[in-house]
Amino acid sequence: MEENNKKKPKDRILEAAEDLFYRQGIQAVGMDLIAKEANVAIKTLYRHFSSKDELIKAYLEKVDQRWLDWMKDYVQRASNHPKRKLLAVFDALDEWFNQEGFRGCAFINAAGELGLDKEEAHQIACNHKLAVSRMIRDLVKDLDMNDETLVHQLQMLVEGAIVLAYITNNKDSAKTAKKAAITLIEQSQMIQKQGNK
Repeated sequence: MEENNKKKPKDRILEAAEDLFYRQGIQAVGMDLIAKEANVAIKTLYRHFSSKDELIKAYLEKVDQRWLDWMKDYVQRASNHPKRKLLAVFDALDEWFNQEGFRGCAFINAAGELGLDKEEAHQIACNHKLAVSRMIRDLVKDLDMNDETLVHQLQMLVEGAIVLAYITNNKDSAKTAKKAAITLIEQSQMIQKQGNK
């Protein structure tokens, strides 16, 4: 707790919100609990975040940036070979699924929990998934391929693996998705070669 108190109140509030929202759900967590966990007065919390909606927005934006940075960094460090880089997405997922406290995708959870009632939160979740799609598209292009169907298929494997890993506790879903991804990539490469003849 002493270490936590050295951080700025706004940072402590956001960290507490992130932990509580992810573990317990956004709707289940009140501002009083966040203030208590952040070790700040409720007035201090509202000075930094004027509403719960504003705090939800800040939480989702923080997770969005961190998750995308983590995934891109993982993929870049994995290999210089384009195909291995693309498949490293599934290796990263496998590592994530096996971390303590894994509760699925914060954006799928938020969209499912809040629905369309919280339009701004829903838009951040949507933008996150579009960013994941762009990342996959860039990795597919590195294979000298321009196959939107493959991009869509690979993202479906990513999203499906995340959902199954959390809901069914199937920690091997990333490995299974990776095998399916290999098949899809090879099929797409074969079709492209035939088309180039």
